[in-house]
Amino acid sequence: MAAEFEVIDPDNAVYADVAGRFDGYNRQFTNWNWTTFSVVCRDGDHVVAAARGITNMGLVEIRGFWVDEDRRGSGLGTKMMHALEAEAVRRGCSRAALDTYSWQALDFYKRLGFREYGTLEYPNKKSRHYLVKDLAA
Repeated sequence: MAAEFEVIDPDNAVYADVAGRFDGYNRQFTNWNWTTFSVVCRDGDHVVAAARGITNMGLVEIRGFWVDEDRRGSGLGTKMMHALEAEAVRRGCSRAALDTYSWQALDFYKRLGFREYGTLEYPNKKSRHYLVKDLAA
């Protein structure tokens, strides 16, 4: 029988099904256990800063880090990252990883102790930078 292909858009339900299969397969080989959490700073009802941590196998992957424009340079971002790292350590993580684009906050992350281990160059001359940091217990 010939394979038939279809494009599914949006694909959230299909990907959720397949991701469950990935998880089952990967758990056979390691302590695979994805969990997520967010650290949020509010001014009243307004979220002024937030970051998401995705933990797995002793590593926290930092995603969706945001500080409102008018709060940047105030130290809030540094405090947010320290709070996220502390929660990751509390959850058993000893390393943090993240990626950032060339127009985002590469220097900020390096000042926080992240080191770059790879770069992906896009065809439009922009780049994505991959960083890692060992966390103090």
